[in-house]
Amino acid sequence: LIATLVLSVGLLGATVLQAQAQAAAQHADWQHQALRSAQDMAQAMRSNPLALEQGAYTAPEPDAAQPASSQACDTSPCDPVARAQHDVQQWRQRLAESLPHGRGALLAEGPTQRRLVVMWQPPQRNESTACPAPWPSDFSCLSLEVWV
Repeated sequence: LIATLVLSVGLLGATVLQAQAQAAAQHADWQHQALRSAQDMAQAMRSNPLALEQGAYTAPEPDAAQPASSQACDTSPCDPVARAQHDVQQWRQRLAESLPHGRGALLAEGPTQRRLVVMWQPPQRNESTACPAPWPSDFSCLSLEVWV
């Protein structure tokens, strides 16, 4: 009877550890997706420095809809500002599709410097990646500074 009790406690502990490991692996995957997405946006900004200098790569409100580009930049050439709008719109769409409640913000830190903030809302709060103010505290954040 005692051996069964000890075995049961051990199995319960192993089950809890397995669940925690799966949650940690999922969170690591979301962090990876957020970083990859931020790097993709950074590369888009570096490839369009004229629009960056004109302030086109800014989207400070993560919930705000980005104005749709009037041109189809995937199939035809765009001017730099329209390309930037298209890039931001596509970036936010990918975030919404790849992360739970995925959002993104682009903040101007200087003429050719931007802070990219990728946010997502995991089912369980993770203190290590919690968003600082003014972002929602129940979201996880990844912040990346980009200089061009």
